[in-house]
Amino acid sequence: MDKFLKVNLDSSRRLVMISDIHGEKELLIKLLNKVKFSDNDYLFLLGDFVGKGKDSLNTLRYIMDLSKKDNVFLIVGNCDLFFNSFANEQESIHPEAKNIAKVLKYYHALFEEMLWEIGINVEKISDFNTIIEPLYKNFGEELTFLRTLPRVIETEEFIFVHSAISGENYQNDSDYSLLRTNNFSNIASTRFKKYVVVGHYPTINYCEKIPKLNPLFNYQKNIISIDGGLNTVEYGQLNALVYDKKQFSNYYVDKLDIYQVKKDYFPYNEKVITINYMNNKVDIIEEKDEFYKCYHPYSQTFIDIDKDYIYKRNDSFYSLDTTNYHLEVIKGDFVHLIRQYENYSLVKKSGIIGYIKNECLGSKINN
Repeated sequence: MDKFLKVNLDSSRRLVMISDIHGEKELLIKLLNKVKFSDNDYLFLLGDFVGKGKDSLNTLRYIMDLSKKDNVFLIVGNCDLFFNSFANEQESIHPEAKNIAKVLKYYHALFEEMLWEIGINVEKISDFNTIIEPLYKNFGEELTFLRTLPRVIETEEFIFVHSAISGENYQNDSDYSLLRTNNFSNIASTRFKKYVVVGHYPTINYCEKIPKLNPLFNYQKNIISIDGGLNTVEYGQLNALVYDKKQFSNYYVDKLDIYQVKKDYFPYNEKVITINYMNNKVDIIEEKDEFYKCYHPYSQTFIDIDKDYIYKRNDSFYSLDTTNYHLEVIKGDFVHLIRQYENYSLVKKSGIIGYIKNECLGSKINN
């Protein structure tokens, strides 16, 4: 296994970067079609091909076929090695994977789909060791493919890794560090000479004001984060960052219905906050029809939060990703509808999340 690869690219060809596909084969195909990916381009897939979504096995097989092209490059993500965390202690980057009851309750892993395909009822499994042999017997090609993928690929202009590198000399970094580091753009202590492109950590986790799921550029450190939160954030998206003639452009696809705006909306936002994974503890103040009025200690702000977004853990309340931002839209704009309430709709426009008045929402467009 070549854990670290260096490749030479033709600088005249487009480079397409995608991460965190999470078992969404059809969305991946749709995105590749949207960017008009061809054999004249380079494609870099930055891991987490599987897990969380409901079509991981077919997604993996599609990516395995893609990888046979000499213009396609893959690196492994933490979700791709979930099985190996059970089967091989030396490759365990998921300590929680030893608790099979927890895994079956909170995760949707590739090995579950494998078991379904060979007729084993995953809900009746009490000892994971009993299924290691049949999985290797029936899916040895797929599991070996994932285990032997590189952790880092470096080109003349870019370093690709799933979650983080410690510095320019990353060869001694552990798999855990390379594949499971959170908040890399903030915690990195150096400015890299090349662009370091990562997935793993949804870009909305870096947003404390206006919520965005588009690729995030940290020019001070030369870090580009491209995980759009697909199957991690309720309204997540699959991003493709395209590099062509020294210029970047972004494309995305998601599972949401698209509507055309029929009326302008120019809101006034007094204090915008976004609650994300990094700052999501809240106090419930009052129950309303559709929302809880909450106090958000991190931002010292009161905010109305959808009741479905609130959950309890260890006697404290937390919120899924949410915001109080109201989005400016103009008649003719296209928005992706997330949720609709009595007076307002939560929508996405160009990867940005916010509320608009229901009266602004026009007809549904085929996605």
